[in-house]
Amino acid sequence: MAARAAGADEIDPTAAAEQLEHQKLTAGALYRARTPVVASLPGAAAGAGLGLALAADLRVGSARALMVTAFASVGLSGDFGVAWLLQRLVGPAKARELLFLNPRVDAQAAADLGLLDRLCTEEDLSATTTALARQLADGPRGALAAIKQNLIDAADQTLEDSMAAEIRRHKECGITADHIAAVAAFATKQRAVSNRS
Repeated sequence: MAARAAGADEIDPTAAAEQLEHQKLTAGALYRARTPVVASLPGAAAGAGLGLALAADLRVGSARALMVTAFASVGLSGDFGVAWLLQRLVGPAKARELLFLNPRVDAQAAADLGLLDRLCTEEDLSATTTALARQLADGPRGALAAIKQNLIDAADQTLEDSMAAEIRRHKECGITADHIAAVAAFATKQRAVSNRS
């Protein structure tokens, strides 16, 4: 093991608390945002940038997109929730490989792993990302928020607790204007228009 740098025997608790607060307000806020978050990746996402991308609900990448954890290569363990997020996206074994070995994951490999939800040309990146964000923004906001919270809760809850929370949210969504409009549209074979509930 390498010797510790001079003055590195102690961690400044104030600096650590400030860093945690910053990460809660960035990656944490993206992950827990009430509405779905779409990230656009025109190029490399490494280290903290990767954490921010992984905290989004959906990721759109151009053919030039590249993902790399990068932490181990600079003697760091990682932050911005990368380990927690990676394990949920690619599973524990692949997360270990990505964190320990730092492979450069190109756009196609990232899509194959499920790290990118859409892959497009550089020229189409903005339009593809905007269309996906527009589809979500025009959708039933209350239902999408409930779906997102179901997914967040499911990561940490038992099946029974998750089902109980799902049922409560399902019932809440069932009395919204969006649901009522969707049922009426289905009955008349028309497209439902969201009431933004």
